Amino acid sequence: MSKVEVPAKPGSASLAEFEIVVAVAPESGADQVVRDLQRARAKVRRLWPMPDKLPSDADVLVVEFSDRLTDRLPWMPGESRSAVVVVIGPNRAPDPARLCETTPEAVIYMPAQTETIAGVVALARSQFDYTKRLRDRIERLDENLRTIRNVERAKAILISARGMNDEAAYKFLRTQAMDRRTTVNAIAAAIIDSFELLG
Repeated sequence: MSKVEVPAKPGSASLAEFEIVVAVAPESGADQVVRDLQRARAKVRRLWPMPDKLPSDADVLVVEFSDRLTDRLPWMPGESRSAVVVVIGPNRAPDPARLCETTPEAVIYMPAQTETIAGVVALARSQFDYTKRLRDRIERLDENLRTIRNVERAKAILISARGMNDEAAYKFLRTQAMDRRTTVNAIAAAIIDSFELLG
């Protein structure tokens, strides 16, 4: 049988570039999970029994579902630092609400078809990367919105306190930022803080 190369996403890295932690019980199909991932040349680290806290340094966590799984993850739900693939052992029916709490990128029901696990893990990592890019973009947009609000508020303070017009107030903020080698937002925030402090 030939080696399986599974790209993490089209035109991108293969699973061989990721470190994958597998925390699945032998009776739940751990051997098959490890075998399929090793065929895809992934770097697999096996952990069993499952530790109280799963490692946060892996690219992908392939973990067996349990009612305490959210307590074992080393982050708050929605703030994951690794892609999470939940494995459901044979003849197990997880509580859907508890499963959703773990916010997995994928779920594998065991026994799985041979060589499908690597594909699911690659898809999970791709989904994780996509979601992370979206979160980063939202954070940048939020920061831009905060900056705009701060600048507008600082301009209003300057217009009121110094009798400047809108253009002069913005020019003042920009000049101060350049002189102090900082951002316009930092200057605006300092003006707002000073104004609030002085009442």
